[in-house]
Amino acid sequence: MPESGWSRERDRDRDRDPPPSRRQSITERLRGTFSQARKDTAATIQRRASSATRQSPIPRIREWLDTCNGQHHNHCSGDRPSDVPTWRPVYLIDTVERCLVRAKPTDRYTALSYVWGVATRRDGPGGVAQLLSSNADALQLGLADADIPKTILDAIWLSKKLGIRHLWVDRLCITQDDEADKADHIEHMAYVFANAYLTIVAAYGDVDTGLLPLDPRRPTRTAKGGPREHNDLLLSSRWNTRGWTLQELLYSRRAVFFFEDSVTWECHCDLWQGSPTGVLKAMRGKRNECNNRLSSAAFGFQHAPWPDLDEYARVAMDYSSRRVTLVDDTLAAFSGITHVLSRVFAGGFVYGMPLMFLDVALLWRPQATIRRRALTRPPFLPSWSWMGWWFDGIPVDLTLWRAGADYVEETRATKRGQGSKRFQPTHSFRIKPTVTWTLTDRANSV
Repeated sequence: MPESGWSRERDRDRDRDPPPSRRQSITERLRGTFSQARKDTAATIQRRASSATRQSPIPRIREWLDTCNGQHHNHCSGDRPSDVPTWRPVYLIDTVERCLVRAKPTDRYTALSYVWGVATRRDGPGGVAQLLSSNADALQLGLADADIPKTILDAIWLSKKLGIRHLWVDRLCITQDDEADKADHIEHMAYVFANAYLTIVAAYGDVDTGLLPLDPRRPTRTAKGGPREHNDLLLSSRWNTRGWTLQELLYSRRAVFFFEDSVTWECHCDLWQGSPTGVLKAMRGKRNECNNRLSSAAFGFQHAPWPDLDEYARVAMDYSSRRVTLVDDTLAAFSGITHVLSRVFAGGFVYGMPLMFLDVALLWRPQATIRRRALTRPPFLPSWSWMGWWFDGIPVDLTLWRAGADYVEETRATKRGQGSKRFQPTHSFRIKPTVTWTLTDRANSV
């Protein structure tokens, strides 16, 4: 007897269905659904936990900034009355409008310190944005993100997030093809950083690397042996080996450092890696004196009011071990420091040598093999100056310069953890050299 259509369809359905032993019951399907939901929830929690380890450093930087303002007052902020004469940069970047603006004396700004990296074309297709005489008006209308290196873009964003509207960056705030403008900025570079509200230090990589800890998508890496201390990070940083960055380090009243995987804070009065108001900080108590890695003098405009050759020796030793990409920048990268110190060193400096102590300054010695710095154009560096030589990472020996400090009284020992106290004269005095020197370049004599 032929099968009906319904019977044939039923048989086909039976053939397609798995045998009863392989079917999932409703209970099993529900159980599997609940199991998958638990897995999804666990994955979400894991992702959240992972993202928590990559929290933005912005809240901590704000905490550092607020604590510094509250505890150190204007000692670290760089804010000063507008009627006090000082040198100010011509241009700043408006981080809100994303354009270049003419700076006003009352503008509060951050300053970016970084390593330039590989030389790039100034203009043309694919060129990196730089301030030139020809594009000053265009940059005041707006900055194109595509033309700006990542480190500068990150600094613009960070400054805006911190509520600081203006940012100074040499590449965009110094007219690169105007020699007079460049010379003016180079001479007054100490003022740029000493007057900054905060210095942003890109201590890892170069201008194209970016401020890596700001990237939330970048996985965190835990260093072997635990987190490294600020000074160790700084000493191993390429940024700390560059000649131009010494004056930026010396004259910044406070700076936030971006290393590869960590962010630290150093101001005139304190050094922070964690919370500035944490339990350990409270147990240590406030420091009564400000500390400076070079001396207990304040940064910037508060060098000793007398010619402290011992302090200058430490600055010169630091600079001698650093490098500049262009050898012709040797004098320029140091001139901001000597310009400030020339106010107390009578006669100023010539090739890094203080004229009022020239007899003592000639007693510099190498600690290892040295080689001449051969500039491509005058003024050429003389062999009798420490600046005329490459020291290849081993500082010049200026121990004998201490003979120039014979007039300084012995200072009393201080408690552990405090900086050494400087000699402070009880009355005004003037130092007069007993030897007169004549310098000549065969055409002129001084």
